[in-house]
Amino acid sequence: MDSNKPSQVKGSNSFVHEQYDKLLKESKILKQKVETLEKENIALKNSLYNLSATYTVNNNNKKHPFVFNFENDKTENEEITETAQTELEQENVKNNLHFSIKHKLKGHNGAVYAVDFSPSGSLLASGSFDKSIIIWDPYTGKKLKQMIKHTMNVTDVCWSNDSSKLLSGSYDQTCKLWDIETGKMINSFDYHGFVQCVKYNPKDNNVFLCGTTKKMVVLKDIRKPTESFIIENNSMINSIYVYNDGSYVLTGDSLGYIKIWDIRTGKCVNSLLNEPKGQPVSHITVSKRFYDDEEPRYLSVNSYDNIIRVYDRGFSPPSKQCKNVLSLKGYKNRNWPIKSSFNYYTIEKSDILGMSSPSDENILSNRASRTDNTNFKDDKLNMTMLLATGSSDSYAYIYSLKLNQEGFASPTQRLEGHTGIVYDTSFHPVNPILATCSADCTIRIWNSKVKK
Repeated sequence: MDSNKPSQVKGSNSFVHEQYDKLLKESKILKQKVETLEKENIALKNSLYNLSATYTVNNNNKKHPFVFNFENDKTENEEITETAQTELEQENVKNNLHFSIKHKLKGHNGAVYAVDFSPSGSLLASGSFDKSIIIWDPYTGKKLKQMIKHTMNVTDVCWSNDSSKLLSGSYDQTCKLWDIETGKMINSFDYHGFVQCVKYNPKDNNVFLCGTTKKMVVLKDIRKPTESFIIENNSMINSIYVYNDGSYVLTGDSLGYIKIWDIRTGKCVNSLLNEPKGQPVSHITVSKRFYDDEEPRYLSVNSYDNIIRVYDRGFSPPSKQCKNVLSLKGYKNRNWPIKSSFNYYTIEKSDILGMSSPSDENILSNRASRTDNTNFKDDKLNMTMLLATGSSDSYAYIYSLKLNQEGFASPTQRLEGHTGIVYDTSFHPVNPILATCSADCTIRIWNSKVKK
């Protein structure tokens, strides 16, 4: 009996070591999962930590509705931004590009988080923390319809190609489809996680996509109510864009990656880290189409380091790797889900950007009617690209970008008037009109004229 004890003890020790090693591995895996969840939680809080405060904001409060002290957490870019404001104001005095306030739209009882012009240009949709969607006449500022079916704040809105329907996403974990003529909800679709962004498939408006906090891109065909195609990511989806041919979707996520997915297979075909530290991407927007059948060339990305990066996607995305050609400074995006928008305008009578009022002749009519195959490079001489962005400092900013420009760029104009964070911006599809929405519960319509 005693002679067997050493072997028994040895076997017991071996078993203990195996179990110990197993526990160490499991502990390591759990620790990694916890670290990942903590990162996701921080990213989510960065986007949402003002949600509850929004509902308590008094509409008549003249003060900034959110007061946070970032003085001890400044980045180099923020310090550059502060020193550049005087130069920006001086530049605005002599710059012919000038957007001025046209209408101030009041109707929401909470922060206005999303705003979007219809493709026809005759309507404007807004989504709010008050759980409602409002349809406006942007030319008169009149409130046309208010649609209330969501049970939490509305995060995004998107129009169908013919401007007859609207898609909305919300933190109530649903996407809802609306008939604009009647103002009635057509259908509601339930998903896992907060819905952060929604987009129609440009080729088929029976199909839409949404991105959620549960790290999913969901593709939905409304003709198949019980089926959904899911693309799984490794972090929250904050923003999406669907390619013009309807075959690919581009995502921006909470780990700072821009990814291109093949909708037909669900596979990621390209991936790019927007900046070295992996700052969450709050929004991605693609430049307007220069020709009706093309895939737009330029992409801009808002991230939480106070820089918008503009990428040249080449002439045949998604096969080409994006090249960062411009970094835009002067606005503030740190810890806030800020969105931006693009537009093109033609320079016809001067060597600087000039735009007509909404009632004047459409300055882009020549672009829409063009049928020739002129090389895109030839148009660099007479086209200027505008980018508008919201900002956490209560302003909206306009950047005027030359298509052959590289390096760094500062704002051309700072739009003053909002008293809360400016979350989203939307350019009119044709005319030089811009809509901005804010935590101050209002929407503002700006238009531009050529200064003689």
